[in-house]
Amino acid sequence: MTASDGDSRKSSVRALNVSPHTATDMPASERSRVRVVRATPTTTASMDVSLMRLALGNLLANALRHSPPGSPVEMRVSDMDEPLALVIDVVDQGPGIPDDLLDRLFQRGIHKGRAAPRSPRQGMGLGLYIVHRVMQLHGGQVALVRNGPDGVTMRLIVGQDTDD
Repeated sequence: MTASDGDSRKSSVRALNVSPHTATDMPASERSRVRVVRATPTTTASMDVSLMRLALGNLLANALRHSPPGSPVEMRVSDMDEPLALVIDVVDQGPGIPDDLLDRLFQRGIHKGRAAPRSPRQGMGLGLYIVHRVMQLHGGQVALVRNGPDGVTMRLIVGQDTDD
């Protein structure tokens, strides 16, 4: 994953078109658990669709893995004016992120070998690092905005150019 000349891979796409494609990347048994909520009338945003699918896929996979079986995971799509940006929240109902990981949450390899309580699958510790890098390449950010025993909300902010 490298940043090419600025925004050369970015294009204006329908903001909600990224989510159905991301859902098709998931196991069929998990797709019905993802609920997309459109909170504002945002229709298009400038982004590299492939990279955003990768970032959202990682966040959704984490949310599904850490939530109770059968519980929904919500993806809220909205926008903000200051600064002008697309905002995507991924909300789960899992047990939260342990305090000892919070200050290193987006570092490479930090979760390696640490399986979710209900998952036999162990990650390589790259998912949140990749999300962080994708957001950097978009001039945006990823943030943990809610963390507790009733779940986690991760927020992607994709800044939009106002030069048009």
